[in-house]
Amino acid sequence: STAVYGSSGASGVLLIETHTGKLGKVQFDYQYKNSMNFQPPAIPMLNGDEYIMLQQEEWHNAEGVFDLPPEIAYDRDYVDFYNYSANTDWLGAITQNSMTHDHYFKISGGGQKTRYFTSFSYVDEGGATINTNSRRFSTRVNLDYYLSRKLLFTIQFNYTNSNREGNLELNNEWGGRRNIRTMAYIKAPNMAIWEHDAEGNRTGEYFTPINSYQGSGQYYYNPVAISHLGKDDNISNSLQNTFRLRYSINDWLTFRETISIQYNGGKDRAYLPYNALGVDWLNWNVNKADEGNSMSSSIRTETQMAFDSPFKNPDHVLTGAVTWITNQSQYEWMNIQSNKTPSTDIQDPAIDAQINWIGTGSGETRELGALANLNYKYGDRYMIQTIIRADAHSSFGINNRWGLFKGIAAAWRFSSEPFMQKFQNLDDSKLKASWGVSGRQPSDSYARFARYQTEGNYIEAPAIVPTQVQLNNLQWENMTSYDAGIELNLFNFRFFMEANVYLKTTTNLLFQDYNIPTSSGYGKFLYLNGGELENKGWELMLDGKIVQKNDFRWSLNFNISQNINTFN
Repeated sequence: STAVYGSSGASGVLLIETHTGKLGKVQFDYQYKNSMNFQPPAIPMLNGDEYIMLQQEEWHNAEGVFDLPPEIAYDRDYVDFYNYSANTDWLGAITQNSMTHDHYFKISGGGQKTRYFTSFSYVDEGGATINTNSRRFSTRVNLDYYLSRKLLFTIQFNYTNSNREGNLELNNEWGGRRNIRTMAYIKAPNMAIWEHDAEGNRTGEYFTPINSYQGSGQYYYNPVAISHLGKDDNISNSLQNTFRLRYSINDWLTFRETISIQYNGGKDRAYLPYNALGVDWLNWNVNKADEGNSMSSSIRTETQMAFDSPFKNPDHVLTGAVTWITNQSQYEWMNIQSNKTPSTDIQDPAIDAQINWIGTGSGETRELGALANLNYKYGDRYMIQTIIRADAHSSFGINNRWGLFKGIAAAWRFSSEPFMQKFQNLDDSKLKASWGVSGRQPSDSYARFARYQTEGNYIEAPAIVPTQVQLNNLQWENMTSYDAGIELNLFNFRFFMEANVYLKTTTNLLFQDYNIPTSSGYGKFLYLNGGELENKGWELMLDGKIVQKNDFRWSLNFNISQNINTFN
């Protein structure tokens, strides 16, 4: 739950003189919110005494007479008695109440030739778990400038900076990942957060035994120690610029050009010191530092010629456009990991440390597309829409790089027909039908390439072996869809019904990581086209407005559908 403690704001209007010599209007607005995030009471868990009693009962029921492990025997002569006789609320220890600050400022205005909008936002949000926090700054600038009556130039600028502080997720004994909140639910509550000596005095270190009654200290770690001593932080920046040019050639023909440039960069830094985890000095997690850097960018262009036919008869409306689209994106990443550094002050893996892993990679994707669409409407009763599109993607070889997709949709607004006017309770209603073919490409642009890697030695030379088949004949996955339905409005729009039947057939299905017999010399295809999936069914939606008044509204909704999937 969230309780808002305070908020403030300001707004106003200023009149300024613009570059055109005319008075323009400037509007500004500032808002500030300050809230406290309270956590609900935790789910009741066993305390240390109850946990030990439960363990002893289990031992007694299973073994009868037995020797208790010293961790649950309440033996005051045991050197770690004070470390295993606590009543620790682990969930409460890693949970916190936090503050959230939200600041927002915007300014907008313009004159005869210029319109602008600018906003700034800063959010500082504390997390529900200790050592978690998120800070985000974002700004947005929109500018419209009329170079002439026919020519409009638009700029959109967006920038976001995010800084996240988080906790490490460590491996569990089964090879998965476990965060500190999960650990808090299963950590033995009789174990202490802080280490005690044989006299019960704190040593100033967290209690992180290598082995305990519960298991290995590497997997059943101290979540408070991991949170306070370790770190898993991320800094990211995102920048997007969009430039648009619109030129009205005449009343019915318009040219548009759009160029969008996007950049994303991020840095991840993680560190796990030796005193946060119960392992010996030879473990690879000791003083483990990890740093990753990534960058990605893309450039997208869209060139369009759109028309709105100048029919003198208003019953005829014909619109359409021809568009050319390009999209190029690329990425780079680097990661380096080190461990077993001599000091917890050395948290940069690149500072003369023992490197246990280093890697880098890059990639690029290119797309081309050309489409044409045509829309016709007569008398606001008969409507038809058509589209044809050709796409090329760099994830395919030269044999099947281009895919052709098309579609058509038609509708009849029978409620507008003159012979239907005698039905006074009939409102806007229509019959509709559509058919279309779309496609899907692999998500990995490099899956089609043959791959090789070094594998041992042959005599004194490294052996190079093929690990991936070259996929020259990889094809687009095609989806063909049929749909027909009716929309019915009755009684002054108080009753609405929509019914649809559909059939979708997917061919050349893209299977990822498809296993093949190892006798072929390979283990799998990264992608394989094969099979056919048929999806058919119907759906019905009813909506009725029973009571509709200014101060009271009552409506009923009903939905039912059936869907059948068949794979061949």
